[in-house]
Amino acid sequence: MKFPGRAGLIGIVIAAALSTLTPSAQAADYWATAEPRARAVKAEYDIPASVAAAQAAHESARGTSRLAAEFNNHFGMKCVSATNPGPIAVGCRSLATEECQPTCQPTTAYFRVYATMTDSFRDYGRVLTTSSNYAHALPHRHDPREFIRQVAQRYATDPNYANKIIAMMDANNLYRYDVGGATPHAPMYHQIRNADGTWTGFRSLAGYQTTLPGNAKDVAVAAMADGTAQVVVVGADDVVYHQIRYPDRWTGFQPLAGNGTTAPAKAKRVSIAGMADGTAQVVIVGWDDRVYHQIRHPDRWTGFQPVAGQGTTTPAVGKDVSIAAMPDGSAQLVVVGADDVVYHEIRYPDRWTGFQPLAGNGTTAPAKGKRVAVAGMADGRSQVVIVGWDDRVYHQVRAADGSWSGFQPLNGAGTTLPAAGKDVAIGTHPDGTAQVLIIGSDDGIYHRIRTSNAWTEFQTVAGTDGTPAKGSGVAISGHDDNSAQVVIMGR
Repeated sequence: MKFPGRAGLIGIVIAAALSTLTPSAQAADYWATAEPRARAVKAEYDIPASVAAAQAAHESARGTSRLAAEFNNHFGMKCVSATNPGPIAVGCRSLATEECQPTCQPTTAYFRVYATMTDSFRDYGRVLTTSSNYAHALPHRHDPREFIRQVAQRYATDPNYANKIIAMMDANNLYRYDVGGATPHAPMYHQIRNADGTWTGFRSLAGYQTTLPGNAKDVAVAAMADGTAQVVVVGADDVVYHQIRYPDRWTGFQPLAGNGTTAPAKAKRVSIAGMADGTAQVVIVGWDDRVYHQIRHPDRWTGFQPVAGQGTTTPAVGKDVSIAAMPDGSAQLVVVGADDVVYHEIRYPDRWTGFQPLAGNGTTAPAKGKRVAVAGMADGRSQVVIVGWDDRVYHQVRAADGSWSGFQPLNGAGTTLPAAGKDVAIGTHPDGTAQVLIIGSDDGIYHRIRTSNAWTEFQTVAGTDGTPAKGSGVAISGHDDNSAQVVIMGR
């Protein structure tokens, strides 16, 4: 694709001039909506999320420009031609703008129209990493300030453009978006922890339609009542795949259809819970950041349907999600919302209770987190583990009567200080024990057990070569015989 040069791109800089402002509340919320998309751009294209967010805010007047509000174009991207919007945009729209070479003259240009804000961010990442105009900037992709200085040489004619973007990154501490966030794909491994505490050892999982090891961006596993296990992953292509593990074989991954379509669902995060009746419930954070849910019956899938947000009938938007099966046939869902708050709700066969925020550690203010996991217990309780916004690992119990014990930090391996983590998972057993897996701050995989009145200490889990395993994602689910199924994304 040929991308416009310096003259053509000045229309991007003044995209806000095309606008009629929407309410100021939309601008105030812009960082909350831009952050997950900027992080996704970093994960997919390995360019700074801080730069993506700042440029989007600058070009779209924090989402209030007409180009952004009506056409989901947050970077002022122009069409290749009047009828060629490129591979991601869905159309072109002729709008008034200015071209400056260097004096500015009024003109019209065809701008890209996107189905979603997410698509606009994806196209931005694609253009910056595939256009020869920005090849000179890519060696600086891990230095946000230098990266935008290099990009600005071809992105805009304003000599102060890079300084404006850097000032915005500094003022809003957008560099925090470059840490953590969406996960690049990594190889998948599976193993079983036996009831006697021994481990079978990690074995790679084959990818879709191949015997070669597969890669994933997120993984989830559910131990089923019949002794099988079901695995759901977000593949390297962002497609949601599912397969079943029998004691003697794997069925092989198959893609799941998206909401209202036969095309494969695409997602960022996944979770699965095995119900006592043999069904399984799957929740995802879709590529559009919405939360979707569906049920797998032995002979069919119900199809993904959006889950409503807190206090509204509009779809919930999330950053992470986890689901747990309960003994009464209900399911409990925990999500990290678009505002980073940790929310909880219950799904009964005939209704959802609605999301409610969980209180933080030692406060009545809502907990904020990055990763969440929930597991149901045979006595009607549930246990929740999160990676908080401070990167610490917290745990709490929800009693069968609906009361909460409150989040408490878990200590790290060999220390009384709180553990720091990047991902968490929890699985429970009928005897009341729970097993917790985390990805530590050193990318190591750590495991510990919670009994009715005590915790064991975190211990490393061995990798394929016998040394401590490292990874980027973990999942665990407990069987009734006290064994556990473990799936990870390795390093």
